[in-house]
Parts: sequence; C-alpha cells; structure tokens
Amino acid sequence: MTSEELSYFYETTVGPVYRYFFYKVLSREVAEDLTSQTFLRFAKEIGEKEVKDAKKYLFGIAKFVLLDYLRVKYKRSEYPITEADEELLSIEDGETQSNIDIVDLLIRLLPRLPDKQKNILELRFVHKKTIKEIAEQLGKDENYVSTTQKRAFHSIRILLSCTDTSTNIVEDNKDE
Repeated sequence: MTSEELSYFYETTVGPVYRYFFYKVLSREVAEDLTSQTFLRFAKEIGEKEVKDAKKYLFGIAKFVLLDYLRVKYKRSEYPITEADEELLSIEDGETQSNIDIVDLLIRLLPRLPDKQKNILELRFVHKKTIKEIAEQLGKDENYVSTTQKRAFHSIRILLSCTDTSTNIVEDNKDE
C-alpha cells in the first residue's frame, strides 16, 4: 500500500474500528488507545505481507489487540468484593438497612449454591486465597475461577432477591 492508500484506508476504517473497541471496553480513552495500537500494528505488518482483504486483516489485528488488552487487564485484577457487591449483599430489616458481615452471609449462603461456585467462594473468602492460588489448587485457569466467582455472586443476588425481608435468609439459617 502506498502512503496515500494507507491514509485513505485509515480515514474510512478508523470509525468502525473505534466503535468495535468502544462497545467492547466501554471507555473512550481505552478505545482510542486500542484503535491507535491496531493501526500502528497494521501499518507495520502491511508493508511486510501481501494482503487480499485489508479490512478483514485490520479487524483480525483488532481482535488480537483486544485480547492482549483483556489478558493484561484481568491478570492484574483479583476480583475483590466491591462496594456495589456489599450494597447488594446487605439485608433490609424493616425500615432500617443493616449491613451484616459479608463473609458470615457468604458462609450461610454457601450450602445453597452449586458445588463449583460454593468451592470457589469458600476458598476465596473464607480461606482468603487469591484467584491465582485457587486456579493452581484446582488445576484450572484463572479465567475459570473468576467466571465461576462472578456466577456465584449472581446466584447469591438471585437468592437474596427471592428472599422476603421479613423472614430474611440470615435469620432462617440461624435456626439450623
């Protein structure tokens, strides 16, 4: 590609590439960075290779740039309980809202979860292990552990939303 062709190609494809990244990461700054990384990589590689469909090739590069970004992003994160999770896990008691100990609530809810989710949450919050340590102990990858943890939180939210606050889940389990 000549520099004029590359410039025209950039002008016609920068919008769709940026939108692709924006819808995936939901951040203008990150989408802009990933878009520029994609075009830099494309410009470097297009001079070295013969490409039949430049647009398909560009979006192939975009997918790899996104995967690289996500790998780095999720390797750093340990998925702690966030303030939003704490709010969702708080139990309303009449007119006042009382936050109970999150670990205590998790322990009480563990028997109601599927075995895989129960095991992950127990290792994560009762035994205070990191995602990486759990993955190594179970012989799974970190993505499996974090996805299972997210599903467990989703299950807990469902359990809590289905619970009548006048007979809340914590009170029911104390009798057992």
